[in-house]
This record gives sequence, C-alpha cells and structure tokens, in this order.
Amino acid sequence: MTRQMLDQTVAAAGAIITSLRTLRGAHRPDVIISTTPALPTLLAGDFVSRLLRVPHIAEVRDAWPDLIHELSLVTNATGRFFPTTLAGRLEDSVLPGFLTRAQQRAAAVVVTTESFAHRLQDRGINATVVRSGVSRAEIESDTFDAGDQSRARDGVNLLYVGTVGRSQDLGNAIRAAALVPGVRLRIVGDGADKAALVALAEKLAAPADFYPQSTGTDLASHWDWADAGLVSLGDVPAHTRTVPSKVYSLMVRRVPVLGIVAGEAAEIITMNGAGTVAHPGDIASIAEAMRLFSSSVVEPSLRARQWAIDHASVEVMGSSYDALLEEVCR
Repeated sequence: MTRQMLDQTVAAAGAIITSLRTLRGAHRPDVIISTTPALPTLLAGDFVSRLLRVPHIAEVRDAWPDLIHELSLVTNATGRFFPTTLAGRLEDSVLPGFLTRAQQRAAAVVVTTESFAHRLQDRGINATVVRSGVSRAEIESDTFDAGDQSRARDGVNLLYVGTVGRSQDLGNAIRAAALVPGVRLRIVGDGADKAALVALAEKLAAPADFYPQSTGTDLASHWDWADAGLVSLGDVPAHTRTVPSKVYSLMVRRVPVLGIVAGEAAEIITMNGAGTVAHPGDIASIAEAMRLFSSSVVEPSLRARQWAIDHASVEVMGSSYDALLEEVCR
C-alpha cells in the first residue's frame, strides 16, 4: 500500500508538471478532469485548475474520502513509521478534510451512485451521478447461455472475475463455500490478497480454484463453466454507497448474480430480480445464498438487463457527461 501511494503521488506530480508545461496560451483548456481512486490525482486536478483558472471536474469512482477512515488506510500504509495517534488523526480528520475541501472547490464531482451523491451534497459539494456502466460490446455480446439454467441442479458453479484485493473481502466467500456441499468457486484475477486467499482455501479444503487475469477466449471459457457470477465487497459503511461495475455487466448479459453487497448495490440486484444478495461479513448469510443457488434454478433476468441498458449503458453515460461538460464550461 505504501508503494502504491508513492507511485500515485509521483504520477500526480508528473501530471502537474506536464500540465503546466503544455497547457498555456493557445493550449489553455476549457476544463480540467481528474479521475480517482488515485487520491493524489484529485489534488493535482484541483491545483492545476486553480492555477489556470479553469473549472475542475473531479471524478470520484470510489467512496472517497470516506474510505480513508473506514479502511484505516494511513495505519495500514504507514503504521510501522507513524505513531498510532498521528496515523489515526490523519485518516479520521486531516486527510478527509483536505480532500473534502478540494471536492467543494470543484465545479462538479462525478460519482457513480445516487447514495454517495446525496452524502457529498450534504457536505456542500456539487455531486452528479454518471454510473460506471457497460459498453456497447457487452450489450451486444451473448456470452451466457440462459438455456443451461434449466438443467437439474447438482450444485452451482460460481465465478468471480476482477480485482482480488482487500476491498472485495473474498475470504468470507471462500469460508462460506467450504460449508455448502455442491458449491464450486472459481476466482479469476489478481491482486494484493490473492496469495492469502489461496492459502486460506488450502487450509479449509474449500472448493475454490484460482486463475490469472484473463481476457478474450480464455475469459469466455470461464463463463461457459459458470452458472452465476459473484460480486463481493467488504463490510464497511462506504461500500453501501458503492455499486461495482461488474454488477451492471452481469445484469446486461443476464448472468444471475450472487451479490455479497449491501446498500445501493443490493437494492439494484433485488429490485430487478438479478439474483440473490448476502450481507457482507456474515458467513452464515453468504452460505445461505450459496445454498439457494445450489439447490434451485435462478433464472437470468430480462428486467435486470433492460435496467442496466436504461441506466448504465455507454450511451446514457456519454449523454450525462456531455450535459455536465456543457453546464460547467458555460
């Protein structure tokens, strides 16, 4: 984590230097856009926009700055070097306050969920929603065979594709899978937690297999194997205001979703009949959801697909962003 933060800080500093060298005179922009989760990028965008006196649109693709405190980022990154009281103060008030002021100065802050937009608006921030959604290629693809769902159940093949990190908290999914006969879990991806999860699965003799990050035909073969897609987030308050983009991808492809999520993500899955949800951090709840998938047919949802197209397609996102740019640059 320390190396990652240093890397992001160097990248943000490089962005500032490059911007100040090139965005002068005739090349002066109409707007500066920064994209987070790399937190220093938000500060870089704020700095350059103020120096050039142009509006700043701050994209905040995760629940920042709330996650700084809830994931104890400073303690985890620098706990060996900083006293506990100093690290706690930095992550509880100093850094969140610093980032919130940068968000308040921005002409607009783009977030991906309605619930997080309301939270930022309560802080006096001009937040607007542009969801992380699905491309035209995903909408037009037919990678999941709904007909396979009509077969008799003798268990369930659950596929997770994506980052294997702290935020996803896949350890509880592995613990639950070890409790439910017939569950077969496949995790495709890489990340900071992968080695620990492999060791956990071996220790519990859990039915979990791990594969490297895949694309193209390799990834398609994993979906041919799967009965349902797994989406997982850890049990922290900010995650109730987060919807992983893979939820929309599964919905638009009519893949039944087992969502270990709460808040807005759980509401979207439940409201549209996209699958079943379990409470993050609750192994019994996760195991019960796995039993449901293992023992009964969960039909792909046409309603879920249509909702994703109507609310999270690239056309909808592009139209929303165009409107925001026009408003900010008037």
